[in-house]
Amino acid sequence: MTDTHGLATAPSTLHEAQRRRRGVQAALDRLERAVAAPSTDREAEWVVRMADELTHLQGTWDNHVTVTEEADGLFDEVMAEAPRLAHQIDYLRTDHLRIATLIEGARQLTGRPAAEGFVSEISETAVDLLSRLTRHRQRGATLVYEAYHVDIDAAD
Repeated sequence: MTDTHGLATAPSTLHEAQRRRRGVQAALDRLERAVAAPSTDREAEWVVRMADELTHLQGTWDNHVTVTEEADGLFDEVMAEAPRLAHQIDYLRTDHLRIATLIEGARQLTGRPAAEGFVSEISETAVDLLSRLTRHRQRGATLVYEAYHVDIDAAD
């Protein structure tokens, strides 16, 4: 989409993506707090909290993927506006699958019977997930900026 001056304008799906982006960020913040919480002498409680936060993250992640990948969603609109960004979109689509797999893997770890080092394994997996999600969010923000010259986290 362009305005009367030929400048790219943000589509309505961008506003929905922003809203869902805030939801993913809130879920990441909650997960980070859960990972950072002490687990010594309260491993079972810590694991339950991690499972809850990972389940919450999975729901917000699924919503994010839906709004960006659905027909006429954000990725389709970016492609229509800036086809030169196809490679970045392909990377982000693939990353959506990788991240969904990481979330599910972390959730499965929380369902395993307690064993020596299981809290550490869950923690390390969650920290890796947080890192991957942060990189994904940065790539997504870059994509939107390159397509529309809009900072997705600052746009109204």
